Amino acid sequence: MNIEQIIKFPFTAKDWIIKILIGGVLNAIPIINFFSTGYCLEVMKRTIDGHPAMPAWDNWGAKFLKGIMALLLSIVYMLPVVLIILFVGIADNAGADVSPAATGILVVLLAVFIWFVFPMALAVYVDTGNFRAAFKLEKVFDCIRVVIGDYLIAYVVFIGLGFLVGLITLIPVIGWLAAIFGCFYLMVVGAVLLGEVYRKAMNKQQQSINI
Repeated sequence: MNIEQIIKFPFTAKDWIIKILIGGVLNAIPIINFFSTGYCLEVMKRTIDGHPAMPAWDNWGAKFLKGIMALLLSIVYMLPVVLIILFVGIADNAGADVSPAATGILVVLLAVFIWFVFPMALAVYVDTGNFRAAFKLEKVFDCIRVVIGDYLIAYVVFIGLGFLVGLITLIPVIGWLAAIFGCFYLMVVGAVLLGEVYRKAMNKQQQSINI
């Protein structure tokens, strides 16, 4: 996985300025940002297929639908956290002896675990086009297991870039522009990182089958 190449990826398309401008503006608008999410999922799919590229801004309906599906997938994955919070709230109102500290720690740990697993589940959905496939946890965990090193590196790179973009947003006047387009840049880079890691996981699994 060539990290330097992936970081530069959003700027490799001939008309990258227009594509990032469109993506940044769309991503800044609630509901409309489903288009930019869908666009990044298309980037991920192309990466998984071995031909990473910044696609054209077309097939708007397909992009919007993919964005919605990604949101639904994240909501379902986070349901355990929501249910625990609701259960604890109900129990507390009923007079049960609930420890806020213990509950808080449990919720945080579970949320961190889910958001660690979720990207790979999203990649499974993008690759297969099957919403239910993203909940085949055995497959998701196995994909993470065979590329755990690369998976962690992808996380560190993404978080590091996010930190840098965050620092840029502190610049007076132009900071808000950096936030708009920097967030979309991060989404594209994240899509390529995850696509590369998932493709490597698929290759390793195929090699183990052929042995």
